Amino acid sequence: MFSYLSLCFVVIVTFVDFSNKIKRTTQNLSKFNFSYIFEIN
Repeated sequence: MFSYLSLCFVVIVTFVDFSNKIKRTTQNLSKFNFSYIFEIN
């Protein structure tokens, strides 16, 4: 049970961090950030 909650927490934190990165990138809309995202995926 505890490990399941930990996993959920990690997933939520990762998702929030990813959303923030996407928001920042769409605000900038620079080629460097675009290629950075595509390299990660």
